[in-house]
Amino acid sequence: MSELKADRFCVVVDSGVPDWIVKRSVGAFEAVAPVVLLRVEAKEGLKSVATLAELADAAVGSGVTRRSCVVAVGGGLVGNVAGLLASLLFRGIRLVHVPTTLLAASDSTLSLKQAVNGGSVKNILGSYYAPELVWADLEVLGELPAEQVRAALCETAKNVLAIVPDRFDDFLRIARREADYTASELAWIIDLCISAKTQVMSRDPKERGAGLVLEYGHTVGHGIELESGGAISHGPAIALGMLVAAEVSKSLGLLNEGDVRKHWEILSHVGVSCRIPDGISRSALMGRVRLDNKRGYLEPLSGVNMEMVVLQTLGRPVMTEGIPLTPVPHEVIEAGIEAVRR
Repeated sequence: MSELKADRFCVVVDSGVPDWIVKRSVGAFEAVAPVVLLRVEAKEGLKSVATLAELADAAVGSGVTRRSCVVAVGGGLVGNVAGLLASLLFRGIRLVHVPTTLLAASDSTLSLKQAVNGGSVKNILGSYYAPELVWADLEVLGELPAEQVRAALCETAKNVLAIVPDRFDDFLRIARREADYTASELAWIIDLCISAKTQVMSRDPKERGAGLVLEYGHTVGHGIELESGGAISHGPAIALGMLVAAEVSKSLGLLNEGDVRKHWEILSHVGVSCRIPDGISRSALMGRVRLDNKRGYLEPLSGVNMEMVVLQTLGRPVMTEGIPLTPVPHEVIEAGIEAVRR
């Protein structure tokens, strides 16, 4: 950190981060430069422009300058908020990620996308911004609750299904419902995710072309996450979204039954629920889906289609106009939702 020659560190901390991690982090940064400590409550409803404005006012009021560095300490939500803050303050100051969840370490901090929500739409306001570095401490990740670890492995499963299906058997050997992974196993999981994501992001760092395959399961998954009011976190919601996407792919005559079963098999090993709760109505969920942030990549065909990532085989998304998105009729998506509810 001393090599950054920052005049101060603006440390943005997730409210759920244990005090000992906050003290250890702040102490390390204070040994290099003064620290401005800002806290963000890790609630999806507070991932907003209002929160961003409050942080910006507090940062500038505490002496943050163009030579300062924003440090995000926590999960994916605070990483997104702090990342967007760094990209906007003085039109861009330096950013460092210190992920304290496996999902952030293995997924969100590997992307250049920084964003907040707008109204009822997830991640609609944002930018692309690269951090100076990402520091993931395996000691911290090894103490996470099993529920958080399972949530992270949903995105790992997505990488296997959509990008590196040749790692399917390897992943099944390591994945277990108990989610009691060793430090070396956690490092293996993170390495798998880095390997998969860089396969597409090295050619498409802003995820506007081939990188859109990383959105597999997210069209319906984001809708489930938002419609549940936070009861279903990001990872398990994406898992359900992938199951719907698999059923959609099969309905379109693309994915065979064996590959659909592999979706259910891999997520069963992860240990998350594979059924959409009855409390989430199909009509309300479709209302969220129609506002998905991938709208507009393809030339509109009609008002009854939704762009989403579908697979023709594991690791091979269907391409339209050179990008891995397909216009899918709403009724096919609705049928996929009901197939995952039964």
